[in-house]
Amino acid sequence: MQSDIGVYASTEGKLPDAVTDAAQPKVASLLAQAAALDGKYFAPTTGVTLADDGVIGVLFDAGANSGTSMTLTPTLNTANGQISQWTCAGAVVGGGTALASDRLPASCQ
Repeated sequence: MQSDIGVYASTEGKLPDAVTDAAQPKVASLLAQAAALDGKYFAPTTGVTLADDGVIGVLFDAGANSGTSMTLTPTLNTANGQISQWTCAGAVVGGGTALASDRLPASCQ
């Protein structure tokens, strides 16, 4: 998902807007990819979402983090159209409560 958003940003020169650009084929494809993701700790269709500005939301529905959620937010370097970094944070997504910072994946801390 992150690499597909990066490719979109590189070719379009902006981050995908899940609301305004949802009808565009490339954004519609990203939305469909997010909805199709399935994992051990999140469910398909509701577990992963794509929001405005390429923000990925994850709602955990199993395991120790069940009922909590987090986001992965890209930072776009407008000079070259590349994503310079991704920032993780506990956030309210899809009805979940914000994941505590000490529960974020190790790569985010």
